[in-house]
Amino acid sequence: ENLLENNAETGAFYTPKKVVHYMCQESLIEYLTTHLSKEYTVYRAIGNQQVELFGNEVAQGQLQMMESLGDKALDREAIASIVKNKDISSLTAQLLTRMSDLLNTVKICDPAIGSGAFPMGLLQEIFAIKELIAVHTNHNFDAAKTKENIIQNSIYGVDIEKGAVDIARLRFWLSLIVNEEKPKALPNLDYKIVVGNSLISRYNLNSPIDDVFETINRNRKNNKLQPITLQSYKDSINDYMYVSDSKSKREYKELIKEIKDAFVSNYGNEKIKALAKIRGKYENLLRVDIFGKTIGSKTEISKAKKELDAEENKRKEANEGLFYTNAIEWRFEFPNLLDEDGNFIGFDIVIANPPYIGQKGNKELFEPFVKHPAFEKKMDYWYFFLNKSFELSKDSAVNTFITPNYWITAQGGKKIRKHIIDNYSIVEYINFNDNAIFAAGVHTNIFTLKKNEKPNQNIKTTIYQNKYNKDFLKNQHKE
Repeated sequence: ENLLENNAETGAFYTPKKVVHYMCQESLIEYLTTHLSKEYTVYRAIGNQQVELFGNEVAQGQLQMMESLGDKALDREAIASIVKNKDISSLTAQLLTRMSDLLNTVKICDPAIGSGAFPMGLLQEIFAIKELIAVHTNHNFDAAKTKENIIQNSIYGVDIEKGAVDIARLRFWLSLIVNEEKPKALPNLDYKIVVGNSLISRYNLNSPIDDVFETINRNRKNNKLQPITLQSYKDSINDYMYVSDSKSKREYKELIKEIKDAFVSNYGNEKIKALAKIRGKYENLLRVDIFGKTIGSKTEISKAKKELDAEENKRKEANEGLFYTNAIEWRFEFPNLLDEDGNFIGFDIVIANPPYIGQKGNKELFEPFVKHPAFEKKMDYWYFFLNKSFELSKDSAVNTFITPNYWITAQGGKKIRKHIIDNYSIVEYINFNDNAIFAAGVHTNIFTLKKNEKPNQNIKTTIYQNKYNKDFLKNQHKE
């Protein structure tokens, strides 16, 4: 991080370790609480219903098992103690197994990863708990393999700055080296932490995927090559992480590029078909009947022409415009985020310190987003990152951000405030006011949100009025 200086021009400010540590722990606590508390409530309700209806011993036994876990073992306070104090001694075997499963499957993304501080922080938190579980259950623990599995199964990141991505990858490599007994080829993280613009995609997340593999397999069949499925694409991405020789690397990259090109080509064809349909509508209106009169009225023709021009401009921009140079197609880049039918599943945790760039004096940066639903005058660039995180998240997913604090009252923050109120439950809000977290003196806040959850009646809130002491993130929160 010291190699990458804070850059006010690009809105990049690197987050202090203590803040990173706090945000990572709170995100993980909320993720675990969301799943464990819901499951306990559901299982208990089902058990009660079965006992009431049937009175059978099996149902009674299930209920007793769930009750043996204890309410306290599953509430947020207990989970916070586990994550912060690393104490799992009171948990049952069933709960330890479920917690381990949740840690194995969690999907984490930083859409402005910078030097990788947040995903690295979550890697360390997950690793520490998994080590405890292994010791507590007398299982063998391979530290290096555990870290590799966390990186492969859980960590994703994007940044527009190649230098930042290189340093983020280096951090993860170094975290693995310390646990290796012998020198070993480092994993390839090209398809885990990628260079690109998180906010820009040519295609939406709901585009159908079946036709893509039909297209690519027709070509492969003609060339007598093995057919490709979504699963084989996932396997290629996963296997590439451990390929060490240059020949195999090249072959994997060529295969992955072939699949990505097929995605782009197929979706490009869909756009061409849509454009042809609009052009056909316009040309049909221009047809002349037997009396020499056009079929469409002047108003209809004018409207159809505008629609055609707009669609042609969009296609030209998508194919040639600089706006899409660094576009990220999330489904192509991260196929492990797709279910077996090709539907985008989404992330469990999105955590970020996005770029802070005001609209004033940065017209060119904001120009491509003027038709974005989140756009408004006098806004900040980071608003788009929160909207993107909502799009990329599962229901009940955790979104944790550190941003400038003026959005809560600014005239140009009306849409982002409405977006948060309408689409999230606010878990926690910390406003540092005049206390500068960053060297640049930016006034910041931290907030934790849960997607598509009913409003929280007890938001954990801290508002700093005066200068804080060095322990500002320890036990100073007020309900």
